[in-house]
Amino acid sequence: MTFTSKEQIFLSIDLTIPILTTLAFFILNYLHKINTGILLAYIWGIFIGCLWEIPFGLLGSKFLMMKISNPFGFGIHIIHAFWDSIIFMIGLYFINIRINNKLCGLAQLGLMIVWGVIQNFIVELVCNNNYWYYQTDNPYNPTLFTINNNTFTCLPFMVW
Repeated sequence: MTFTSKEQIFLSIDLTIPILTTLAFFILNYLHKINTGILLAYIWGIFIGCLWEIPFGLLGSKFLMMKISNPFGFGIHIIHAFWDSIIFMIGLYFINIRINNKLCGLAQLGLMIVWGVIQNFIVELVCNNNYWYYQTDNPYNPTLFTINNNTFTCLPFMVW
């Protein structure tokens, strides 16, 4: 299987960053630079990401189509669950650590929801129609809007 340079870049980034991030979390926890709760939050984020990534993968081409050659098969959805956790942890960092718990829990939940919508918009803008695309004739995932032939659908925004 040969890949274009664009596919090689996407696949390299898609696999390398989750591996390095996971190793970093475990090493930082081992060196006591982060507490175990942060490591568990990262692992919990992977589990939460699997709650929608696995069904996306099981629905297959009726729902989501890979636009490039995918050598990882179904495993790409597990890799994306790691990405979901990385994005989740970035949100937690900015909301809990940078705000220093000055806001009550509902305000932080609201900020996390806003973070989810904003980052999902950015991810879909960059990756949708380049790396994957959603079937727009799916009644369970209707089109919300289109920007430069990039179709944004409902379900990815709902899960975040």
